[in-house]
Amino acid sequence: MQDDGDALLAMILHAAPSARDAARERGRLRIERATMLPEAAAPAPPEKPRSLKPAEITPVN
Repeated sequence: MQDDGDALLAMILHAAPSARDAARERGRLRIERATMLPEAAAPAPPEKPRSLKPAEITPVN
């Protein structure tokens, strides 16, 4: 059982070159998508703050 854990750890720490390349590509795609999100969404119009009435305030016990 311990050998299985050691083998898994070795695979994670010493990834094959093809696995490293695939991980780099996934990282690049994530960064690209993250930078495109703000441009795709339209900014929401700012809301005016509304005033609270005493009936809307809940007392803290």
